[in-house]
This record gives sequence, C-alpha cells and structure tokens, in this order.
Amino acid sequence: MNISEKIKSTIKTVKDKIGIEGVSAQLQIPNYSYKKDNLICGKVHLTTQSIQYINNIFICLEERQIYQIKDEKSINGTRDETKSYTYGEIKLSEKFRISPGEIIEVDFELPFEINSWQFFHFGCLANNRRTAVRHFVVVKVDVKNTWFNPWDERAVVLM
Repeated sequence: MNISEKIKSTIKTVKDKIGIEGVSAQLQIPNYSYKKDNLICGKVHLTTQSIQYINNIFICLEERQIYQIKDEKSINGTRDETKSYTYGEIKLSEKFRISPGEIIEVDFELPFEINSWQFFHFGCLANNRRTAVRHFVVVKVDVKNTWFNPWDERAVVLM
C-alpha cells in the first residue's frame, strides 16, 4: 500500500466516523395535530452515500419555552432563556442496513400526553412573560460506528 492509498483510506475512515457522506434523516409530519388525538403520525426518510448500519431511531415531541429575562449586562437589557419538556417519545429498535442510493421510509406513530392544565398554564405564561411556546417533533438516528448521528426536527402546531 503506497502513501496515496493510506491517505485515502485514512480520509475515508475519518469521514465515516464523523458521518460525512453518511446517513441523512428527513422528518415528514403534518403541520398541525389535534391535542385531543394524543398521536402524531409521520415518516422518517433515510438516505446515504455509503453503506451504513442503523441501530435504532428515537423520536420525541418536545415543547420549548423561550422567554426573556432582564439582564443589565446585555445590550438590549434582556436575554433569552429556554426550557424544554418532552411529552412523548418512542424508540424504534429494529436494526437494518442502508445502501447508497437507497431510500428507506420508516412510518411511525408518536403517542403524547399533554393535559389541559399544562396547555392552559403555559399558554397564560406565554402571554404574561413575553414567552414563546413552540412544539417540535425531533428524530435522532443512531448509526453504527459514527460519532455524530444524524437528526432532524420539524415544528408542529398543537390545536
């Protein structure tokens, strides 16, 4: 093996570990969901440019509250703080292989539970404290032998 081949091999190993040209995850969900249904249905599209092995897929519904706090040191006198809450999560544990050019669609149903008190309380909090409350569906894909796993998130409106 000459030096050029060793360099190419090393670069390929580093790219595989970092996830460059690895698995790409794209989440496909509706723009809104009804709170009373307690369920969000969607798909995860997976593609890759090299042979990869998927260990599991983690999907969750996350609420993020972004609110402003007075801060004398900042330029405009306030700073943003974020709190996150998880209302539902699933882990799809089936392992599989994905090849270059292959598109794999994984269907999922994400159950969640937000009681009406939480919804009312955080809605009032948002109106009184300059708080933005947003909900996101987040997908994280665990790929074998990579340091940085692919993920995606989409905002969803709960009605």
